[in-house]
Formats: sequence, structure tokens, C-alpha cells
Amino acid sequence: MEKFVALVLAVLALAAIARSEGATCNTIQLAPCLSAVQKGGATKTPSPSCCSNIKKFTPKCLCDSVQSSLAQKYNVDIPTALTIPKRCNVNFNVPPDYTCAGYQVPREVPT
Repeated sequence: MEKFVALVLAVLALAAIARSEGATCNTIQLAPCLSAVQKGGATKTPSPSCCSNIKKFTPKCLCDSVQSSLAQKYNVDIPTALTIPKRCNVNFNVPPDYTCAGYQVPREVPT
């Protein structure tokens, strides 16, 4: 029950921050991805709603979102978060050598 309450609070906080920062990309759309973007989340399969939402992001939007103060508050692990498009089989059109916060963003969709 504690984990559920924490997740609900995280979703509400993401919504508040996204509104207050006037984000051009909707950071709240990462809320369904929370368990898959935290430390240890690389072994978790992203939810269908996470994968559906990630299709709306650009590489820059994802990078900005995972570096936000809100993402850091909820212990988003940047290298893990950057693998979400690949783990969702989403072709993200990442430019060659594109980095985010010093991390290489995966380009290839698994076959």
C-alpha cells in the first residue's frame, strides 16, 4: 500500500511541476514509466501506457524531462530512463552521438 501511495503522490507532483515549469513537453506523461526509470528499473518491462506515452517524446524532451528537478526528486536514474524508447521498441530517431547529461542515448531499436 505504501508503494501505491508513493506512486500516486509522484504522479500528482509530476503534474504540478509540469504545469509550473510551463514545459513544452509533458513531463507528466513519464509517470507510468516511474518504476522502469528508477535505479534497478532497467530489468523491468515498461508498462503499455509508458510505451504509448514515450512515442510522444523527442530525444530532447526526454532528456529535459529526466534531468528535471522533479525527476531527481523521484530518483529517476538518467541512464536507465534513456533506455525507455529502446525497451518500448519505439524508433526514437536519435541523432548520431546524441548525449543527454553526459550519457549516450541508445539509437537502435531491438530486433
